[in-house]
This record gives sequence, C-alpha cells and structure tokens, in this order.
Amino acid sequence: MPKPPYRQRWAWVDGHSAVEQESISDIECANYALSRLADLGLMTTRQLADFQEATGLADFAWRAFWNKTSLGKAGNDLRSLMRRTQGFVVFMHSWGGSPTTWDPLPALICAANPRLVSLTPDLNGFGGSPFLSEIPPLDKCDPYAIMQTIVHWIEILGLRSSPRARQRRRVVTFVGHSTSGVALFYFRDQAWLDHEHARCAIAPTLLGTDDLWHQFYKALGLKVSPGNLGSALDKLKIQLPATLIENLLSGASQATRAEYLQVFESTPRSTLAQTFYAIGARRRELETRSWLNFHVILGHDDRLVRVSSMLDFLDELGFAPDQIQVVMGDHYLFNVSDQNRRLHMRNRETVLGEILYLHEQCREKQMYARER
Repeated sequence: MPKPPYRQRWAWVDGHSAVEQESISDIECANYALSRLADLGLMTTRQLADFQEATGLADFAWRAFWNKTSLGKAGNDLRSLMRRTQGFVVFMHSWGGSPTTWDPLPALICAANPRLVSLTPDLNGFGGSPFLSEIPPLDKCDPYAIMQTIVHWIEILGLRSSPRARQRRRVVTFVGHSTSGVALFYFRDQAWLDHEHARCAIAPTLLGTDDLWHQFYKALGLKVSPGNLGSALDKLKIQLPATLIENLLSGASQATRAEYLQVFESTPRSTLAQTFYAIGARRRELETRSWLNFHVILGHDDRLVRVSSMLDFLDELGFAPDQIQVVMGDHYLFNVSDQNRRLHMRNRETVLGEILYLHEQCREKQMYARER
C-alpha cells in the first residue's frame, strides 16, 4: 500500500499554483503556501497547527525558482528535480518588503547554476504570512523570530539531506537583507553539519550599541497593547508617513519603492508597530563566536548602517576581514535604480558571485572532509 501523500518525501512540491515563466530564459517559478499544502493533504493539519503555535503565523507563503534544463534532466518530474538539487538558496527580504524586491537575483542564481533552487518566502507578518493575533507578540516579530520561522519551515519541507546520506549533502544558503540580514546572526547551527549551510548578510541593520538607532525604531513602533491600540496606530500613521518611507528608500528603484509603499499600506498597522518596536528593543544580544561560511556585504553610503560602526561591531563579534566586503553603494546596493544604475549593476554581480562562491566552498569542504 502506498504511503499517504503527507508521508511521502517531497510531496509538498506538487502543491504549487500555476507554473510561470520568468523573464530570464529557462527559469520557471511557482507559488506555495502551507495552508494550501494542508488543504491538499500534502502535509497534516497537525503540522500546520504546530507551525502556527511556534511562529504565531496564520500561514506561510513562498515562491520557488528552478531551471528548466535541470527539470528536463529529471524527467520533467519536479519532485525529482528537488531531490537531486545541489542546494537551496533562501532569499529573506527586509522589514516591510516582499520577495519581489530581490528580483531578478533568485532567477539569476538558477541560471548561473542550474543545480540550485531559489526560494523567496514572505516573512513574519507580511504578504502571505500574516500573524494570527491582531497584535502579534514582540517575540514573534524580531529578527530572532524570523530565523526560527525559516528553520522550522525548512524542517517541514525536508530540504536538508537525509542523515543517512553518504555523498555530499545539499547546501542551504541563507541570504538576508537589512533586518533579515540581522536574522542570520541568530541562526543556531548546532544541529547542522559544518558545511551544510552558508549565510550572506547584505547591509544588515545591526544596531549594536547605537542607542540613537534603538530609540528611533522604538519611537516609530510604539509598544502597542490592547488598551492603546487605536491611539498607538493613529500615532504610527503620523510618525511613519509615506514621505519617511520614501526617504529611507531613496537609493532603491522606483519599482521597489512602490512595492514597499504597497506593503506598508496593506500590512496591519499593529504588525508594523510591533515589528518596528521589536527591532529597536534589543531583546537578544549577540555573542562572539565562530561564524562559519558567513559573509557580510556593506554599502559605503548606507543611510541606515554606519559602515565604520558596523565594521567595529563585526570585529567585536569575531568576523575576519575576508568575511566582510564593502562596496560602493547604499542600503539597496543590489537593487538597480536609475540614480545608481552603474554601481548597483556591479553590486548585483558581486552579490550573485558571493552566493555562488559560498555554495561551492561548502561543497568543496564537504568533499575534502569525506576524503579524509
């Protein structure tokens, strides 16, 4: 008797919506959501309920990108393609953004290495991943919670290689921008093999000991409680008008600025408030430790990240010079705008190369460890 769908490895792959062709040749993508998988019987309602309880989210949505040439080699079987892939690249968008702000990097990754699959989730509280509560708890809104959610989701999908795998394992590469870049610093790798994962943080808004920035974000967010929800949200509308968002997004493309403004308008004010407050609340301190397969890219003219302070802080955390790269650009250094087109085009290539490099380095180190 065949196993029920939810017991079959990679069953979730069949739960996508219509497959779409990307603008980049040979790259396709499709939308997914955990609720849809549960409705189709590709995961259990218990799994969904456990995820909701752990993360505070009502649902979790993402897009998957793959190369059609690899799909053809897998007999046009998407499950087989996922099973045979060298690894997954998880693109984690910044606070208040959406996966579309990464465009076209996820597709470019699959074009550059057809054995890779890109995943672009909607993160805590935004897009297709709304909170269950009208006022989400602070501990579900901060960068630490983002990382915990991503790891839980990866476990549900079974993206990692089986513990019994004898050949090289799949590499999961996490790429985070801004607040999601901060989330990468909270990844706990004790349950992972040394070269099974890599991280690339782009312009992470690590506030460190900068009390001014901490107070700025807390003031924008305001600590919302059931008793002051109405007044707090009215204040938030005044404190965070579209003009402020546009100033913070001054280096991004027009399409990205429009996307952020749309997300701001469509996201519940309580989610915005709690998320802002959580960023500035400094709830979890970072500690000096080994940062294996972890690279950081900073823009020299970043309005949200003071490069000199960031370099000092990264040094305190134990990063080596060859793990940090400063490029000519701003907070949206990979996002090609008319104003900074030449710089950002070059930076996009840098980010692309860094992701591919981290993946290959992990694979080479796995091979070296196996030969020993």
